[in-house]
Order: sequence, then C-alpha cells, then structure tokens
Amino acid sequence: MADQHFVPHIFFGLDPMVVSTVILVVTYGVIIWDKLNRAIVALLGASVMVVIGALDQSEALKGIDWNTLGLLTGMMILVSISRRSGMFEYLAVWSAQKAKAHPAGILLLLQITTAVVSALLDNVTTVLLVVPVTLAITRELDVPPYPFLFAEVFASNIGGTATLIGDPPNILIGSLVGLDFNAFIIHLTPVIIVVMAAQALMIHLVWGKALKSTPARRALVMGMNAPGMVTDWVLLRRSVAVLAAVLVAFVFSGPLHLEPATIAPMSIATRRLPRRPSGTSPATMRCARPSTIAVLPTPGSPISTGLFLVRRERTCTTRRISSSRPMTGSSLALRASSVRSFP
Repeated sequence: MADQHFVPHIFFGLDPMVVSTVILVVTYGVIIWDKLNRAIVALLGASVMVVIGALDQSEALKGIDWNTLGLLTGMMILVSISRRSGMFEYLAVWSAQKAKAHPAGILLLLQITTAVVSALLDNVTTVLLVVPVTLAITRELDVPPYPFLFAEVFASNIGGTATLIGDPPNILIGSLVGLDFNAFIIHLTPVIIVVMAAQALMIHLVWGKALKSTPARRALVMGMNAPGMVTDWVLLRRSVAVLAAVLVAFVFSGPLHLEPATIAPMSIATRRLPRRPSGTSPATMRCARPSTIAVLPTPGSPISTGLFLVRRERTCTTRRISSSRPMTGSSLALRASSVRSFP
C-alpha cells in the first residue's frame, strides 16, 4: 500500500499556507524581540503548527535533518573540549608577538588568525574566546579596541563561510543540497581569501595605519608569556590531533562513505576516551549543546518543513591570563575575563 500524503486540516477551514506563514513570522518576530527565551519560543511555534493541524507529528519529524544536527552538535562539543586547553588565548598572544607588538601588524594577524580558526571550528566561539585577549592586548598598547573587535567579528564571519563546518548556515545548506566538505573548499575558499584580503586592506586604510603605540607599551605585550596561556598541553596536543584527523576524514568522506554526522561525533568519542572512560562530562555538554531544536514550517507546496536551530553559546570558564614582565624588576599580572553570552 502506497504511503498516503499528509493533508493539512486547519481549524475553520483556513488556508494552511497563510496560517503557517503567519506562525513563522510571529515566531521569528518574538525571537528578534529577544524578551523571551528563544528555545521556548521556537518550541511553542513548532507545537502550535502541530496543534492547529498544519502538520502532524510524523510529518513534522520528517523536517528534521539529523545529519545537520549530528555535525553541528559534534563540532560544538569538540570546540568546547579544545578551548579548555587555552588554545585560543595562546594563538592571540602568539599573533601579537609575531607582529612585534606593532598595532597595525597585530590588527592584521588577529584577523587572519580569527578567520582561519573560524573556518576550522565554530566561528561564534572563536570570537568569544579571542575577544578577551584582544581587549587585554589593546589595553597594554593603549590603543582603542573597537578597530580590533570590528575586524575580528568580520573576519570570523568571512572565515566561517569558507568551509562546511565553519558556520551553522553552511551545515544546513550543505546537508539540504548535498554539498560535501570538499565542495565548499573548492568553490568558496578561493573567494573567501580574496574577500578577506579586501577586508584586511580596508581595515588597515581606515584604522590600522593610524594606530600607534610607545616602545614601552609594546614591550609589555612582547613580555607576555604566550606558552603560559596554555593551561593543559596534553589536552592541546590531543585536541589538535583529533581536529586534524577530523579534517582529513571530511576531505575523504566520499571515498570512505561517511556522512559528516558520523565523523564529528566519532571525533568526540576518540577525544574523550583516553581521559574519561565514563564519557563526555556534563560540563562539556552544557557548554556545547544547542539549547533546543524545533521544527517550524516554511512556505512550500503544500507545506514543507524547515529546521530552525536555536543555539545558546555559553562560555563556561573565566580565564586569568598572566604574564611575567620584569619591566621594573617586578612581575605584573594581566587579567582578562572571558565574555559570556546570555540567552
């Protein structure tokens, strides 16, 4: 017996397309209003769709892309584990010192670092962890922080677009239209390099060339202990190794006949197994998980379902960034508290 297609049955005979569109617009409007918890709003919108008859539960579940969810969740947990090593802080200080503490050079290298890391990991988390160190560096150089923050935010968005795993919309697009990791690399990365170069040039002309700092101030940054940013070298080495293996698996996912949702969770298991046989810690899950997933309707014929993912990134640790700078025969402590995003 052939599968029967679901037929919407809206109360009072209302047009299913109109009703589903209104619910979608209202749900998005309340989310943008940002006065209520976004997860609750998304769940209410999805529930209303089922209750009024625009969808039944079986039809709603068909709209969930499990491949997207597996990939996104896996990469978020991988980033949550990796950031505990101090990797992001180390890269930021290392970039500043490679530029010899010249403000314009730091501005350029922090953009490049942010873009590259955002292409390989989650771009939102990259910004959340690089920004506190950036603020500490600009404070020591006595330069305004907003050019650096502006540049990093843009670099994160640009870099995250270069790969399948860099940005959640890329994951959704790749899953829906069948684009793999290599397709993004081949078709998007060259364009992203050009766009990133154009942005770096624009930022330099607008702000970079005017940024100046004194030799004494620059010496403070050069005296920062970059290796001291790393809180767990074993964790850092393992995280880098697992990330490299994941990227190789993504590149060869076609010949290996592996879906992205298989590769990402598998990396978590291999990463956690050596240190915690009991599995991933609850703290890791709290830091990395999406707050909820809801299926909401999108206009289609007769009704199609779209995946709306509401994410709450949480920064679960506050780091002290310390450096020993014997400028006057004493040690000075540099502290930067990590920013926290709230629902």
